[in-house]
Amino acid sequence: MGTIFEGRRQIGFSEDKTPLSMEKIVVSTFYLQLIDIKTEKVILAVILDYDKGESIINAIDMMTKIINEEIKG
Repeated sequence: MGTIFEGRRQIGFSEDKTPLSMEKIVVSTFYLQLIDIKTEKVILAVILDYDKGESIINAIDMMTKIINEEIKG
């Protein structure tokens, strides 16, 4: 079970003296719970908060590393 809270970060570009900008969707908070479905107990809960936002790929990579470390633990 997990939730990703979306954030937005502005990115500025400058080509030929024409200012351009766009918004990039980023992860602001990533919350994940691993639950044993037989006992309904939470095995692991992780919350990742990013003040400036993080790309979805990087946030998922970090969460995967944390889960792998806990499983090996």
